[in-house]
Amino acid sequence: MDIRQRISRFNRENRPFYIVDHDSGEYSLCLALSFLPKEYEHFGQEAFNRYAVEIGEPVMENGRWFTHGSGHEWKYVFEKAFENDPDSGRIKYDCEAGGVFCYAESLSLIEDFGARFRAICMDGEKFAGLVSTALKEAAEKEGLAERIRNTLRGFLTENPQGEADIMTPDGFLHLT
Repeated sequence: MDIRQRISRFNRENRPFYIVDHDSGEYSLCLALSFLPKEYEHFGQEAFNRYAVEIGEPVMENGRWFTHGSGHEWKYVFEKAFENDPDSGRIKYDCEAGGVFCYAESLSLIEDFGARFRAICMDGEKFAGLVSTALKEAAEKEGLAERIRNTLRGFLTENPQGEADIMTPDGFLHLT
């Protein structure tokens, strides 16, 4: 079976996920949340809504947008699902609010991860548990990163060319 046939078959069998051949030796697994067909309009959203309720947040903001379920959060869930898979490091991400996109140089890898992730998504309870765990861990990591960002170490890490003057009991210290 040639590459086009494989991709076409994957796209039929794993909707709403689909694969794109970039004709550069790179393939992407896509879930374009902003453009889901009607039958998949809220694909996986129930798990993200359950997470919102679990942590005491509203399911929707301004009655129009779901509080959780952005492409960035889908990425956290995808990464959590495959955190122990040695091939997960071969995948790169390009996420945005309206979608999650995974890239790799191996079509077989993208097909495998895509089919396995869709199967997880289709198991409502398993997916809801994975969403909850992944998003709690991501929030914890972001909280830690924010605390570090608010320190001198964080400032210098984010601004390696920066300079800082520190007042110590023994006088001023200038760091570059």
